Amino acid sequence: MSKILTRTFLVLLFFAVFFFFFAPDSQFFYSTPVVGQVFENNLIVDHDIEIPMTDSDIFSLEEDVEKLTPVFVRIDTLLWSLIIEEQLLESLRAEGISTRHINGILGQLSNYYNAGVFSLDHIRSKYDGTDIVLLTDKGPSDIDLYSLNEISEVQTAFSQWLAPHNIGDENVDALALYLLPNISLDDSARAVRLDNNLSALSYIDTVIVAGDTLIHAGKPISENTIRYLTHLAPQGMGFFLSLGVISILLFLLFIVLIVFIYIKTFMPDVWKFTNQLLLLCAVWLLSLAATGLVWNLSIKAGIYLYATMVSFGAAFTCIFFKRRDGMFFSSVFALALGITHPHPFLLVVITAAAGFFVCVITWDITKRSTIPKGAAVSACGSIAAFLLIRFSLVPFTDIPIDSTVVSLIGASIIGLGAVSVLLPVFEKVFGMYTVLSFVDILKADHKLLLALSEKAPGTWNHSQLVSELAKQAALVINADDTLASAGGLFHDIGKISTPEYFIENQSSDDSPHDCLSPEESARKIISHVRNGVSLAEKAKLPRRLIEIIRQHHGTGTTLYFYNKALESAVDPADVNRTLYQYGGPKPDSLESAIVLLADQAASATKNTIEKENIRDTVASVINNIDAEGQLDDCQLTRKNLKEIEEVFSNILEGKIYKRIDHYPEGDKSVAD
Repeated sequence: MSKILTRTFLVLLFFAVFFFFFAPDSQFFYSTPVVGQVFENNLIVDHDIEIPMTDSDIFSLEEDVEKLTPVFVRIDTLLWSLIIEEQLLESLRAEGISTRHINGILGQLSNYYNAGVFSLDHIRSKYDGTDIVLLTDKGPSDIDLYSLNEISEVQTAFSQWLAPHNIGDENVDALALYLLPNISLDDSARAVRLDNNLSALSYIDTVIVAGDTLIHAGKPISENTIRYLTHLAPQGMGFFLSLGVISILLFLLFIVLIVFIYIKTFMPDVWKFTNQLLLLCAVWLLSLAATGLVWNLSIKAGIYLYATMVSFGAAFTCIFFKRRDGMFFSSVFALALGITHPHPFLLVVITAAAGFFVCVITWDITKRSTIPKGAAVSACGSIAAFLLIRFSLVPFTDIPIDSTVVSLIGASIIGLGAVSVLLPVFEKVFGMYTVLSFVDILKADHKLLLALSEKAPGTWNHSQLVSELAKQAALVINADDTLASAGGLFHDIGKISTPEYFIENQSSDDSPHDCLSPEESARKIISHVRNGVSLAEKAKLPRRLIEIIRQHHGTGTTLYFYNKALESAVDPADVNRTLYQYGGPKPDSLESAIVLLADQAASATKNTIEKENIRDTVASVINNIDAEGQLDDCQLTRKNLKEIEEVFSNILEGKIYKRIDHYPEGDKSVAD
């Protein structure tokens, strides 16, 4: 229950820190700005904002589009031939006009009606332009309105043609009334065109790009700025209920879930031990808070930074845990910050690059050059990532180079400088120790080593030899010789509990194993790994040293007791080999692998008295361990194994020297 509460508290603390430092300035959202008001801080927009048009602007725009959308018309060919022509023919005959003149007049009118006759008043009630769309059986065609004939012009021409016949103005006007427009409006076709035109409209008045300063400190705000603010975020508590914030919350929950899965799967000790989880969370929460503080200060100065404190978190993670862990959390850290930044893609790439390069360099803090080298490499890596994107992608070409480069350099220096200062503090507060602490362990008489030398002197002698072998081998292959040496001294501390079960501590031919079954004997032998890890954890030994104790037999088999079980079994197939195997895991670091090899080499050669047999034995031990796959998870190469073999052979050969068979009479103190 306490672990659940701790994890819940850490998650809530993460959300609190995140929103405290990365939520927009409440000054702009929890007050009602007025025209002319002056704010003390700049407001820099952290995401693109589209400002919609006002209702009146939208109405005017749509009205203009409607006026500019051409009308669609059709020619009614039957109107002339079936109605108007017949009526005029009868009426003109009734007025006594000759057939020749009637045919001439009707011919002229037929030409007008074939081209199309329209009512200008009717068209203007729908449309102010001159471009229209004529719909025919052949399809629509765009024409000019005045390529058709206006009804009033047709009626005027008709009246002029009748004037010479002296039938009276009243009769002429009456006959002119038979002339009607044969152009009809197709409102449905125009409505389709109008809908298409309206749907293509953009109702965005202004686009404010991420990184733009919406409000300048010390300058009065305008009416437009107030309108823009209303679209930046809802007022008051509505901000916390807005879709954007809910999306951020869900994204952060997803990140927390991924982190928990990763820790449980790949960092079981962190999942199990609260102090390790607290250390990991403290490191990254501090990185997050420091980044937020720097960003807030820079925003007030009108600058939006791309630098973060990822170097701080990445360095601590790979120092206390593993480089793989540091790279993972650097990526997660970059993603979390990306959702609050105007240019998330650029920020994620820069931050991840800085974290990755820190992990590559700072995992080995035994060298004085590690911290400055890590700061330099981290800065160069993040700057290189920034410049590559800056010059290759158009959206980032307006980002200033000088201030960004300076901030990236400063972030790397500050982050790793803080690591060097706070490292001993973190060790004491969280009870986890780094390689630097191994120096103190090796200088002083540690209580576990004192107990080992008193209760299991044979094991102590063996451990000293393993320590020497491991140290020299580590020096040759550029591994951590201090860690390897400490691993050699502490790897068998689990034998303190039951030293009599191990042959190097037995002073007589009688063995406790004589009274045990092979399976029970194997269990006693194998348990020294678990006991050693338990003692190391209680003594708060450094985590990497504990891993060496845990891994110094890998998943190897206690062959003596396994073979003994096979010999005594009625059916060898009934013997379960897994009962005689160590629980592992296999060594996953150079130092763990070196200690495993040194342990096996020292044990295999302890009874060898001929130098010529040493090299063959050492080579055989290393080859067998490699063939079993015990070295598959570490980074040892074939060249490394040959170098280790040579170092082991030279040291072990030096332990053998020729003794004098017969001493002369006299003082023998100088002999041997």
